[in-house]
Amino acid sequence: MSLISTAQHTRRWLAIAGGWAIYGLFNATQSTVARALSGPVNYKVIYEFAAQDALAWLLLTPLILVVAPRRLRLWQQVLIYVVWGTLIGLAHLWILSKTLPWMGYKPPPRTTLFKALMINGLETDTFLCWLVIGIREAVLWYGRAREREHSLTQAKLEVLRGQLQPHFLFNTLNTISSLMYKDVPAADRVLNRLADFLRLALETAKAQEVCLETELEYTDRYLDIERVRFMDRLRVEHEIDADTRGALVPTLILQPLVENALRHGVGTRAGGGTMWIRARRRDGTLSLEVEDQGWPPQEIREGVGLSNARARLAALYGDRQRLWIDRGASGGFRVSLELPYHT
Repeated sequence: MSLISTAQHTRRWLAIAGGWAIYGLFNATQSTVARALSGPVNYKVIYEFAAQDALAWLLLTPLILVVAPRRLRLWQQVLIYVVWGTLIGLAHLWILSKTLPWMGYKPPPRTTLFKALMINGLETDTFLCWLVIGIREAVLWYGRAREREHSLTQAKLEVLRGQLQPHFLFNTLNTISSLMYKDVPAADRVLNRLADFLRLALETAKAQEVCLETELEYTDRYLDIERVRFMDRLRVEHEIDADTRGALVPTLILQPLVENALRHGVGTRAGGGTMWIRARRRDGTLSLEVEDQGWPPQEIREGVGLSNARARLAALYGDRQRLWIDRGASGGFRVSLELPYHT
């Protein structure tokens, strides 16, 4: 058993023990209040009985939880739970009948302590056993629902990443195709840099998040490819706060933002332009920006890259993220996003 599973198992049983302790304390308090209305209260006896009762239930809990007839028909499940709940209730009363005499309890005249306990408590104990089984089923149902939700989220993210990477690859291959007939060495450089980019991407193929340092390395590889096409028309400035480089961000989240800036920035200016990539930490939020020096269109439409980026952020962080598009300080196109800061 791994250390993680051992720790989870320990926490689970500590929670169960805490639940039975609360149950015992509740019973003792209820008995104290009831007896206080009729006379003096022997707190020692009341709390000792409650402690023995809770301890007996704690010892029987593994037997209660072992029953899980989920593959049977409903009436068969109900029958098993009725029989098993009755047997557990009898076992609980039998344990009490053997331990209560240590506290001075004596059976009523002409009967045994076990029979007296069974007459007064079997129905309650059986119901309590069913309640524990019901709580167990509710916890398992919640766990399965969370697993399904996680699996669906992971599947959605994989689909979005699968859409993003072919989109980038097709654009790069088109660049190589256009260079093959006019600048073979440049096409060869693009191929080599594409190989470097894909190697980095494959190293974290299954990771939904990487540290910002790695994400910036991805972006630099992508920009190396684009520099072959734009030559000295492309200038990139990084404004990255030192305490943000270890923050986790979605894998390849910057690449579509940079591609968008190239399309609406450098690509719209004959003399090229500057692109700014910024990262700042504000309390518990990581702020990322990609701004260009181009001329943003009057009507902003999101393409595949930006739509995927927005969908991935929503799938990973829910309402704790934000992505918006506006004009930057340079008057160009700026895409900003915020997500929870975590390392």
